[in-house]
Amino acid sequence: MTPTIEEMRALLVRQWQQREDERRWLAREIHSTLAQDLTVLSMELSLLERRTSVLAGKLNNPELDNMRTKLGELSGLVRKTVEWTRWVKNRLRPKVLDEFGLPAAIKWRGEEFERETGIVCMVLVEPETFETPPALGTDCFRIVEELFNHAAQVGNIRRIEVRLVARGNNLTIEFNYDGSDVCGDASGLRNSLWVAEISERAALWGGAVTLGRTQGHGTTVTVTVPIGKIEAARASSGT
Repeated sequence: MTPTIEEMRALLVRQWQQREDERRWLAREIHSTLAQDLTVLSMELSLLERRTSVLAGKLNNPELDNMRTKLGELSGLVRKTVEWTRWVKNRLRPKVLDEFGLPAAIKWRGEEFERETGIVCMVLVEPETFETPPALGTDCFRIVEELFNHAAQVGNIRRIEVRLVARGNNLTIEFNYDGSDVCGDASGLRNSLWVAEISERAALWGGAVTLGRTQGHGTTVTVTVPIGKIEAARASSGT
C-alpha cells in the first residue's frame, strides 16, 4: 500500500524529532564529559609548563627548556580542541535556543556566520523578544540554519539580511541573499533538496515558503507560519 502524504509527513516528523534528540544527547555528552576533561587537561598542562619553566631557569637545563616549549605547544593544541568541542556542541544544539528562544538564537547564528565567512550579515527581529512553542522554535531555527548553510556554499555574496517578524497572526522569516547570481534562477530552486526540506518544515505548521528575485542580483526566501492557528490549536488541546 502506498503511504499517504499525511503518513509520510508523520514519518518525517519522527525522523526530525529523533535527530533533534540525538543532537541534544551528543551536545550534553560533549559538554559534560569531553569539554570538561579537556579543560582540566589544559589547566594541568599550563601549570606543568609554568613549573618546568621555573625549574629550567634555576637549573639552566636545555632539556627542561625544550620540555617547557613542548608542553606549551601541547597546551595550545588542547585549548584549540576545547574551542572546537564548544563549536561542535553549539552546532548540534545551540544553548541559546533553549535558554533564550528563537530571536536570540537567530541573532547568534547570524553573528557566527559573519565571523566564520566574513560576509556581512544583518539580523532584524520585530519585536525584539517573543516566545514560540519549543518545537516551532526548533523548526524555524533549523530553517534559518539551512539557509545559512546554503549561503556558505554559493559564491559572490555581498551581504545577507535576515528579518524575523512576529506580527498579527503570522511569524515571518525573510532571508535575502544579496550577491551576483548567488542562487541562479529562482524558479529552479524549487526542486532543490534544501528548499524541499525548509518547505516541508514550514508546511508542518501550516506555513509556506516563497522564492523571489530582488532588484539587481539577489534572491529572497520568505517563510510564513500562521502563529494564530498554532496558538488556537494549543489552547484547544490544553497544551
